[in-house]
Amino acid sequence: MRWNKVLLAVSISAVLGGCGDGTQQKVEGVVEAPQNEPPVSVTDPTFPTDVTFSEVGVHDPSVIRLDDGTFYIFGSHMAYASSTDLVNWTQLNPAAANNEDAAANTPLFNTYPSEVSEGIDWVGGNIGSWASDVIQLGDGRYYFYYNHCALPDTGNCVSRSYLGVAVSDNIDGPYEDLGLILTTGHVGEENPGINGEDYDGNVHPNAIDPDVFFDKEGRLWMVYGSYSGGIWIMEMDPQTGMALPDQGYGTKLMGGFYSAIEGPYMIYSPESDYYYLFTSFGGYNNADGYNMRIARSRNPDGPFVDSLGQDMIGASGGWS
Repeated sequence: MRWNKVLLAVSISAVLGGCGDGTQQKVEGVVEAPQNEPPVSVTDPTFPTDVTFSEVGVHDPSVIRLDDGTFYIFGSHMAYASSTDLVNWTQLNPAAANNEDAAANTPLFNTYPSEVSEGIDWVGGNIGSWASDVIQLGDGRYYFYYNHCALPDTGNCVSRSYLGVAVSDNIDGPYEDLGLILTTGHVGEENPGINGEDYDGNVHPNAIDPDVFFDKEGRLWMVYGSYSGGIWIMEMDPQTGMALPDQGYGTKLMGGFYSAIEGPYMIYSPESDYYYLFTSFGGYNNADGYNMRIARSRNPDGPFVDSLGQDMIGASGGWS
């Protein structure tokens, strides 16, 4: 059985915390915790004292397990690594290991800057890649979801962004571009092509940080977004890896008005029959209260609620 995504060392019931918008609105379908259950007996794991391991730097990780048991981890700046035991990792992008221009020199593409030139032109020539995601579809091929944003003189990533997909027969590439899925940050006379509306970063999403997954029925989805208009989800075509037509930006799940919420990641639990949406809240600095939160829903496109049953649609990331 192929594992498309692996989320490591997560105890959902322990982590699920209150993080809704404070309305105390109860949502249909939320199951209350059973009362008077017997205590669960857990034996702490033991490890030998001489454990050896190797580390790699892969920011914003997405993990996929191959049929042969090898784990691959993909992240920002085209860094990626592999492991057979989740303890010893090998960095597979030498440029990332040497703090060089890892996106421009990635071995995952023959020439990344020229192959995704449409997206790079959209963001003013800023070459790079944020949280990449890789999934294997039914044709056995690997689909690499790339994304990036404009970087003005302030050094801040703005919501003029692009998100696209490339494909390869091998997980290590080389990947061939299939085209852009979505662009955001349209200005002036540019035709947004999205609901006929001018782009508004307060309410419209930022096209970065994709996570692509199958639901329990075998339908393919992509959850994405960072700051700006919040976290959104689109249904995808499992035959092509592209978005299904006539969705606009998709469906909003939470956030908006540049609230500090980013990096969505979705898993489905057959045991509980819930979809769990992981997101990062707060700023990046050590005083900004950066933290991860979880919401859940019976459906991949929501509504998602916190542990109190509050709808997350109006959740605010904040900075503390």
